[in-house]
Amino acid sequence: MRALRKRCLIAGVHPTGISNGSQDRNLEGQYYCIFRTEISGIHVLFDAPILAEHSINTSFGLPKTFVDLKLRTIKMKPSEWANHNRSDVLKWWVESFLTGIEKIYIAYHDRQGNVHKIINRKLRELWRDCEHDWSPNICGHFLSRCLGNIKTLLANVDSASTVYLLEYDAENGNLRYKYATERSEYTFIPDWFRLMMEESLEHLNAATQFQI
Repeated sequence: MRALRKRCLIAGVHPTGISNGSQDRNLEGQYYCIFRTEISGIHVLFDAPILAEHSINTSFGLPKTFVDLKLRTIKMKPSEWANHNRSDVLKWWVESFLTGIEKIYIAYHDRQGNVHKIINRKLRELWRDCEHDWSPNICGHFLSRCLGNIKTLLANVDSASTVYLLEYDAENGNLRYKYATERSEYTFIPDWFRLMMEESLEHLNAATQFQI
C-alpha cells in the first residue's frame, strides 16, 4: 500500500497507469486529519486518514489537495460488480464526500494482488456510475436521521468512559445500541486528554468567577 500511495501521488497518472516523467512531483504523504462539519444543524467532529498532493499550479502557491486511494479487482462477474457498487463504491463516495475529497485513485489488481493499472476518477463520476444502485439524496437523509437519533440518545450522557455501540438493522429500519460505562476495549478517549480538559475547565471557571 505504501508503494501504491507513492505511485498515486506522482503527477500525470494517465488512464493506463503510466506516469508522465516530465510532471513528476514529490510524495506528499498521508495525513490523519480532524474534520468539522454541520449536517442538518448538527455539528459533527470526526477523524479520517487521507492522502495529500500539491496542486499542478505550484507557481500560484495553491494549497495541497486531498485525494484517496482505493483498490478494485480488475475482473468481476456482473453479480460481483453489482455488490461492489452497492457496498464498496458507496463507502468510497461517503468517505470522500464528508472529507471534501473530489478525486480518488483506483488501483486495479488481479486475484494475486498484482496491480495492472491506476486511474483517477472524480467523485461525481462515482455516483453517476452507480445511479441505479444507490442515491446520494437517500444517503444524506439517512445520515441526517441517524445523527439526530444519536444526538437524542446521548443528550444526557456526561462521561468520558461511556461508549455506545450502535448497530443498524436495515431490514426493520431500527437503530439498536448497547453501551459500556466502564473503560473497555472500545474506549477511545485517553485519560490524559480527559484530565487536560478537566483542568482547562477548572481554570476557565476560576477565571470567570474572578471576573464576576
